[in-house]
Amino acid sequence: MERLLLRHQRAPGDIIVMTALVRDLAIAYPGKYHIGVDTSFKEIWDNNPYIRPMPDKKGARIVNLTYGEYIRKAANEQIHFLTAFHKNLKTQTGIDVPLLYPHPDLHLSPAEQKPLLDGRYWVVVAGGKGDFTTKHWVYERYQKVVDILTGLGIPVVQIGGKGSYPTHFHPELKNVTSLVGKTDLRQMFRVINNADGVICTITSAMHIAAAMGKPCVVTSGGREEWWWEAYHKDNPGLSPVQKLLPVSHRY
Repeated sequence: MERLLLRHQRAPGDIIVMTALVRDLAIAYPGKYHIGVDTSFKEIWDNNPYIRPMPDKKGARIVNLTYGEYIRKAANEQIHFLTAFHKNLKTQTGIDVPLLYPHPDLHLSPAEQKPLLDGRYWVVVAGGKGDFTTKHWVYERYQKVVDILTGLGIPVVQIGGKGSYPTHFHPELKNVTSLVGKTDLRQMFRVINNADGVICTITSAMHIAAAMGKPCVVTSGGREEWWWEAYHKDNPGLSPVQKLLPVSHRY
């Protein structure tokens, strides 16, 4: 069995997208690879059945995965972010991994599957990090959305991190249950897993929602073409498995 160590050190959303490659690699080549990962946000891999510990990296084939080339190509080619790591692995190693499912792959423990909050609710992420342009929507509009939802009797839960770098900014909204800065990443998975849906910009929450088959309304800043990031059954970038999406996001 070949030992394959996959590395990537970026934002949580990037690592969540990478989980699709690990899943598809393990399923496409059963028993062929001992798959290890070395990434930021290691807790994303908790309960993942497709990876194995690799404390001794001697003899392992180490692949530093990237996707920058493909986000640039996506300006002219119908490429989805989810396929970028697959393509990069093939370029570096020759291992051809098909995209088997059109969403990331997260695994919750039985305890994590239990609701963290009582009742039904929608999740809003009214903010984000500050290391890229067009990552934020007008905050007053988020408040208008919240006011409309709560006026219809739909509770809203606001989540968001308060990391130091890159700077996170999440203005606290009114008439919400605020969990801003109060959840770790696994708890964020749990909150979204038990939500009716998510409203956010281009951020990790949209990838978590896709992994969990949840509706998501995504306000894009227009930096990328829609097929690069949208989890939608009509997205050609997810071909040929886009119809397997349990729910299309509004993008």
